[in-house]
Amino acid sequence: IPRLRHDRNLTVVQLSGSSIGTSDFSPEFCTSLMANRLGARCINLLAPAIVSTDELHDELMQEPMLVNQFRIIRAAGKVIFGIGDIGPESTYARAGISDADALAGMIDQGALGVIIGRFIDARGAPFATPLDGRTVGITLDEL
Repeated sequence: IPRLRHDRNLTVVQLSGSSIGTSDFSPEFCTSLMANRLGARCINLLAPAIVSTDELHDELMQEPMLVNQFRIIRAAGKVIFGIGDIGPESTYARAGISDADALAGMIDQGALGVIIGRFIDARGAPFATPLDGRTVGITLDEL
């Protein structure tokens, strides 16, 4: 992305939580890089991509900071995202979000890829997983 002059009317917002893994990719890095190149304001989502329980997710999503961030996210006029592979060498696997056996099981059941931390099938339709209620980020329906 070419560097543009500073635009105070443009904000780049991270749509999914973060992880620590071996990949050079991270949602917060991509958000920051894009905002910098566009001369825009950057809002990173400072929360884990996946939390340990559905209950923790629900409680975390009540935090005022996250309530405000998701209000900003849902008001976005445009969304830019990638569609990722979920194989053993994928960014998703290297991020350490799910182990190889769990990913292989989801693939065997029909999962094909991931969009903003949410699984999809071969038709691009949402593919339900046990991670859905623990994922911090917008849903595919919100796209």
